[in-house]
Amino acid sequence: MITALRLVGTVIGRVVLLLFAYAASTAGAAAFVVAAIGFFTAHRSAALLLRDFQLDWSISAVFALLPWLVAVIYAERFGIRRYSFYAFSGFLAAVVIAGAVHSATAAVTFTRWAALLAAAIVGASIHWVVAGWSAGSWGATRREPVSPRDGPAGLA
Repeated sequence: MITALRLVGTVIGRVVLLLFAYAASTAGAAAFVVAAIGFFTAHRSAALLLRDFQLDWSISAVFALLPWLVAVIYAERFGIRRYSFYAFSGFLAAVVIAGAVHSATAAVTFTRWAALLAAAIVGASIHWVVAGWSAGSWGATRREPVSPRDGPAGLA
């Protein structure tokens, strides 16, 4: 009984940590986009940059949710802790976001694409620092794989 309660508490704590990591990574990615766009267009006021940050954060938070969920569930299930997995997942999320924004506004320039891809890597890096390095740690015990055929748990 105590073990089951401990596992439930650990899983709830892990979900809270993952939600915090999602919020931090989308905020970091949005801040990077605003900083990059602000760098290329130097004559912007602070109010416009703040508005752009809020808009970019809401767009990234909405459109990145599904790719993030798929990547996190896969990483947590198989205990994948490699940074390269999270960076590639961020890249795929950027492609999904850019596709959604492009179909909605049809105004994705090269500068915006470059900023979006770089921001996805920044967001994935923040997620990895907050929660990705300990993916799969909620399980009671983990066995080490004996051979490569034992599955992706050996990627940690």
